[in-house]
Amino acid sequence: MKIKENGQIVTLKKDELIPDPSISDLYNKNNKIYKLFYNPEYNYPSRLDKEVFDFLKDTNFKAFMNLDKTFSYKNGVYVENDNCEVIDGYSYDYIERQDTKMIDLPMGYTLRSMGELVRFVQYLNQSGIAIVDPHSKNCIVGKDNLVIIDPDYFELDNYAFERNLNEMNSYLSDLWCDEYGIKDLYDRQYVHKLFYNENIDSYLYKMNLLLDEETPREFLDGIKRLNKYKTIKK
Repeated sequence: MKIKENGQIVTLKKDELIPDPSISDLYNKNNKIYKLFYNPEYNYPSRLDKEVFDFLKDTNFKAFMNLDKTFSYKNGVYVENDNCEVIDGYSYDYIERQDTKMIDLPMGYTLRSMGELVRFVQYLNQSGIAIVDPHSKNCIVGKDNLVIIDPDYFELDNYAFERNLNEMNSYLSDLWCDEYGIKDLYDRQYVHKLFYNENIDSYLYKMNLLLDEETPREFLDGIKRLNKYKTIKK
């Protein structure tokens, strides 16, 4: 795969390719991730909107990836293009992952992560940007806190505030359920409802009251309804 960046043609090699079963290729080159959509000539509805990209690029939140450049597909090459109407690819800074599951990290990691997410969501609400498609594959357990990635479905919505708090909550509950081994849809919904609070101003306060165990795993172990999953290996 070839890209043109800073006026130079660069080849992205196969050993830099990150396995990703989606509609794009991901490459890690020098700690910069390049997300390049398959068949750019087809306008995928999931492609990140340029106006939304510009809003997100100007942010500086620990809870969100650091976006860099946009690319257009021309004659077999992804060309750096800040003025493209349709994004055929984009780059962002590599995010270092934890070696440990989030549910086995100290509870302070979760509370710190949610504090950062609340600040990010407040910005999205003010900007009229709605979170769409939140799940565990679209976030990374980073070194200091949970980080949201892959915002391709984010969209402009004047009523974003009505859905963003619930969607933000889904990142955490979906990740915990996957790590703990919770498969049943109703059990997953139950975990989601445990965290959800409709008031963003009191969200962190109530989470602090709810989560007083040492780790998220201990919290989930203490829920009788979820006892059938406790045999899942760490």
